[in-house]
Amino acid sequence: MKKEIAVALGLSLLLCAAPVCAQQGQEQERQQAVKPAAVPLLGEKDVKALIPDRSAEIGLEDFAALVKKPGLVVIDLRDAREYARKHIVGSVNLPLTDLTEKTLPAVAPDKNADIVLVCDDSFFPTRRIAMTLQGAPVLKAAGYAHVHRLSLWRGPGGRMLDEAEIEKRIAFEGADVTPPADGAAQHTDWIIYHRAGDTAPSKDAGKK
Repeated sequence: MKKEIAVALGLSLLLCAAPVCAQQGQEQERQQAVKPAAVPLLGEKDVKALIPDRSAEIGLEDFAALVKKPGLVVIDLRDAREYARKHIVGSVNLPLTDLTEKTLPAVAPDKNADIVLVCDDSFFPTRRIAMTLQGAPVLKAAGYAHVHRLSLWRGPGGRMLDEAEIEKRIAFEGADVTPPADGAAQHTDWIIYHRAGDTAPSKDAGKK
């Protein structure tokens, strides 16, 4: 009799434990199913590729030299409103938010050409992360070989140039730009950038 009771109790315990074990098994399967995939570790080359390349930053004189090279493309990464207010003559507006592998070929079809990126930090140093720093990796990932970030305020010997000095050398246009008076001497040495396919600049280019 005692043996029969013991067997009955054992069967009862097994029957009660079975649903609990099944639930635990299902929970383990669910956790395994939603477990995120392992993230591969970055190698030394990968980490270095993510670090902004300070050597790609160019100043006023470097830009003056690049302007003479054929095929140069100057891309202004600011939004359309800021671009309309003031921008380098000949530059093309492609906001950082629209900068993708799909939009780049329309403004820069040649991946071996020199590409100069422009943002607010190109005209005067700001405390924000420069858009050119954010945009340069996008172009590099898309296969562009010669990407430069423009800092016009960087003068020879590391001297900081002011707005007046920059405007003596660089031609700007836009709603906030006052055209120079005819024959203004300070504008005779303007660096005029022309997009590929534009008419070549004349000796007096930039004068109104």
